[in-house]
Amino acid sequence: MADEKYIWEPNEYFLNESRVARFMQRYEISSWQELLEASNDIEWFWPRAMEFLGVRWFTPYAKLYDDTEGISHTKWFIGGKLNIYNNCIERNIARGLGSKVCVCYEHESGKKRAITFWQLKLLVDTIASAMKAHGIGKGDFVGMCMPISIDSIAVMFACFKIGAVCMQMAPTTSTDGTKDIVDHVRIARAKMFFMADSYSYGGKNFTLEKIHQGVSDIFSVRHIVVFENDAPHSPFSPFVFGKKEMRSVFWDDFCKQGKSTIARTERCNAEDVALMLFSSGTTREKGKKPKRILHTHGGVLAQICKEVGFGFDCKEDDVFYWMTNFGWMMAPWEIVGALHFGATLVCFEGAPSYPKPDRIFGIIERYKVSIFGSTPGFIAGLRKNHISGDDFNLSSLRILGSTGSILFSENWEWFFSVFGKGKCPINNIIGGTEMLGCFAQNLPNIPCKIGSVGVFALGMGGDIFNEKGESVRRETGRVVCTHPFPSMTRGFYADEEGYQETYFSAFRGVWAHGDFAEMDEDGFVFMRGRSDDIINKNGIKFSPANIESALIGFRAAEFRVMEAIAVGIPDKNSENKIICFVILEGQDRLTETDEAALRSVVADIVNPQAKPERIFAIKELPRNAAAKVPYKAISRVFCDRYVIAQTRVVNPQALEEIACHGESYFSRA
Repeated sequence: MADEKYIWEPNEYFLNESRVARFMQRYEISSWQELLEASNDIEWFWPRAMEFLGVRWFTPYAKLYDDTEGISHTKWFIGGKLNIYNNCIERNIARGLGSKVCVCYEHESGKKRAITFWQLKLLVDTIASAMKAHGIGKGDFVGMCMPISIDSIAVMFACFKIGAVCMQMAPTTSTDGTKDIVDHVRIARAKMFFMADSYSYGGKNFTLEKIHQGVSDIFSVRHIVVFENDAPHSPFSPFVFGKKEMRSVFWDDFCKQGKSTIARTERCNAEDVALMLFSSGTTREKGKKPKRILHTHGGVLAQICKEVGFGFDCKEDDVFYWMTNFGWMMAPWEIVGALHFGATLVCFEGAPSYPKPDRIFGIIERYKVSIFGSTPGFIAGLRKNHISGDDFNLSSLRILGSTGSILFSENWEWFFSVFGKGKCPINNIIGGTEMLGCFAQNLPNIPCKIGSVGVFALGMGGDIFNEKGESVRRETGRVVCTHPFPSMTRGFYADEEGYQETYFSAFRGVWAHGDFAEMDEDGFVFMRGRSDDIINKNGIKFSPANIESALIGFRAAEFRVMEAIAVGIPDKNSENKIICFVILEGQDRLTETDEAALRSVVADIVNPQAKPERIFAIKELPRNAAAKVPYKAISRVFCDRYVIAQTRVVNPQALEEIACHGESYFSRA
């Protein structure tokens, strides 16, 4: 008999045949609770997990880890040599998968392309050889600012192949975004820079000439490789490179230089850096340095293979599609994860709701996607606009995923019902760029609870601490990892002080993440918001997620609240006021009576002190390229509309509306 507290329970396949179930059978582990406990013995778990997940070594490691310099500088797989490219491409060709399609690409314009493992290897080898011919080698930093596509995926693997460090950045035209990209390249002293001439989003074309101009002035950059995107009306055709034209070359001309020789695959130390990723400029507090995050070959493979292999049960016959771009860690996460296990990856360039809002369902049907991941924001938008998949065949789906922010209960249920037809588990993961993965996720042999992010991830030592550093249950606290794990960032590039302050200053010898959560009596974790978004009002701290949850789903005779955000706004006395923005169904604006009712709901459900100062109805929430809501940017724009041009969002009109409300609010203050 089904347990009523669970909305989904695993079937016989997930209980007995999934990869994590077979791992448990091999080591005679009888329950998922026992597995979680066993995984926290890292000397037992990680060697067995790496072997079971098929991670391939050129040279086996002699020692699992070395923490003599403390948890923050733990080194892993000492003496071991391997390569991400070898694991994801060469290994699968050796397994007989060379002729299997590994990537299906679709542009929002309708252009499609597919490539096999063998064809991808040839493309990667060509790029890698051209890079070597231009003097790029092991340890060199290589910038990449391109939309997600087969070619950008190949650039990433080419860097891995020769042991270079791939710096991944999403194209942008914002002032702050362009400055950040140029700063990243300059500070890392990158020797080569790959970029697209433009990108498309929502039927519009955006030129990247300013990025080229900025990077071309960096002394360390020897070569800029410009990819002429398939977007219509390419602004670089013909392209005038300017005063440093000898350093710039078109993609096709560059690739021709790599066809005469084949660069060998570098046998990298497990601790060799493979990736430099970056924190989101839309969530970073004004004045703070961006995080330039370093990940190693060994750490990338260990964490991603564990999560995609165990958590998403990814196999050769799966088709894996997660909505993402190269400005988000989910791009390398899905690419490395899906291809390591020989699955087919789907990547989409552009807006997945263009030209019709139901396009996402067509993508799932067309490619027979079996594992699909999205963002809470995108899911909420579909639900708000009553976009269903009734006209599409979604029967290929078997596992759903979500990450990026909190998936509130109403949207969780809608996703489960509309996409999964009540049959697919939702792996609602939560983690961070700094760990290239999750500190909490579901496993397919574990039941699902509405709104939960599952349980603490395997091998991470996850826990929840109060401000005194005590482990707590059934109350909100700080998410921590109590022991080292392979994919911990190897610090922030050129910012050791920032690294230590961010993760190790709260509790001695413990990684303290930037999220608040609560664990229930069964061990399931529920997110309560990011620590840097917490609103401090008169000395009392409130989680925006709790306020938003109280508002979402509110029904009146004429309307209901579909989405909500809560931010803190300083007043003239430097005290934070709580301001909320809601998206309504049924009407476009709030009357004074409506607003009073919503304010009372927050006071009743959360706390009387949490009652918002004002609640404004808006048409849409601003979102960045990863579909995350930029809380800090919203606060700044509400107070000063002139920062809109500096803010990286895909829908600046949403910030304009918030700025208008801000001007009205302060004019009456």
